Amino acid sequence: MAKSQKPGTKKANRKLASLEIATQKNDAKTEVKNKSNTERARDFLTANKVFFETIAATTLTIMAIVLAWSQLKVAQEQTAYLEQQIIIERAQALPQFVVIPSQFYNQEKERFTGEKLEIYNQGNIAKSISVETIAYLNINYYLQSKNGSIRVPLLGPYIYQYTGDGKGLVLTATSPNLDLVISELRDQLRKLNGNDDYIYLDDIEQFVKITYQDILGVTHDEYYSFASFSYGAKLMNATEGEAIFLEYDAAYRNQQVFDIDSINVQDIENLIP
Repeated sequence: MAKSQKPGTKKANRKLASLEIATQKNDAKTEVKNKSNTERARDFLTANKVFFETIAATTLTIMAIVLAWSQLKVAQEQTAYLEQQIIIERAQALPQFVVIPSQFYNQEKERFTGEKLEIYNQGNIAKSISVETIAYLNINYYLQSKNGSIRVPLLGPYIYQYTGDGKGLVLTATSPNLDLVISELRDQLRKLNGNDDYIYLDDIEQFVKITYQDILGVTHDEYYSFASFSYGAKLMNATEGEAIFLEYDAAYRNQQVFDIDSINVQDIENLIP
């Protein structure tokens, strides 16, 4: 005959069974709740798929733009650096010309009768050096009816002697009788002048154009100016220098350029308007 359980034991067993049932119910509710949250999240993502795809695409686009801008800035800095390096290299490749005018001493007449030009290159080597010189007489006139000034273009008065060197002394140019001719022309004008009419040879203005190639093979033109009886020539603005030589070329084509050895007072009088 089986032994009957004590009343306390039965009560404990019933309580334990009730707890197990409650736990199972809670687990079931939690599982249902978790499934419900997952489904809601899935539904939310599905419903907003286009939105999130747009956000993702926009973000990627912005990142690409930022990256491209950064690359552009780097490229600009590299370009600026390369341009600066090119400028430095070209500057280092350029010759540095010095034009020195001086008076020419005539051994036979034992006095200064003309002028001499010496052109030096104190920079890098120059190739294919070519020199052109032009001159203008600056004439002032004070007449009874009018006053003014004229510029008379002269046929290049210099004889060139190239050394053939790309550095150092590259050219010597001489005009043995230039100063003598100018002095005689002044005397002739002085004798012609009266009490009311006065024509005066102010000075002779001279210009030098140097064409050359640097070591990189680039061709350059440089322009210099100086007044007669002065020491040292001034480097001119390229635009201004080019304009003066174009003006001279036009006068030469129109046969309005005078030979320094043959110009006379009558020629100057005929040029006064």
